[in-house]
Amino acid sequence: MKLLQFTRHGEQKLGCELEGNGDNILDLTESNHVLPNDMKKFIEGGEDMLLAAKRIKPHKNNVYKRCDVTINAPLYKPEKVLCVGLNYKDHCEEQNLPLPLEPTLDWEVELAVVIGKEAKNVKECDAMKYVYGYTVAHDVSARDLYANGEK
Repeated sequence: MKLLQFTRHGEQKLGCELEGNGDNILDLTESNHVLPNDMKKFIEGGEDMLLAAKRIKPHKNNVYKRCDVTINAPLYKPEKVLCVGLNYKDHCEEQNLPLPLEPTLDWEVELAVVIGKEAKNVKECDAMKYVYGYTVAHDVSARDLYANGEK
């Protein structure tokens, strides 16, 4: 199920892409008024929310063409964003650059893993039980400020 947030006629909604070429969006909030209109609350609702969404059937009043809606960010105001820069040293070595004394930053498109429930000291074999889904993240940093010594 490819979940998304979208706006239609100025109203924030939660939906999912229907099978096929991704041109049709199923409006989950229009179909079940118990479902929240934002992804964070939907995820916090746990398995019950997901099961309710999966039970919704498409019909003429709850399906929109992608071109008739505005797709929004997949998640607003996440509680935490954790980044792992394990490949940073490799980037410097590939470019024959010395490791800087202070980290320098730039922009990249990253795979973001959405953790759906609180986790601590999770065994590797149980880690996927905490993954709610995946999305893209735009990693933007001001490298030029670091190059000029500004922080």
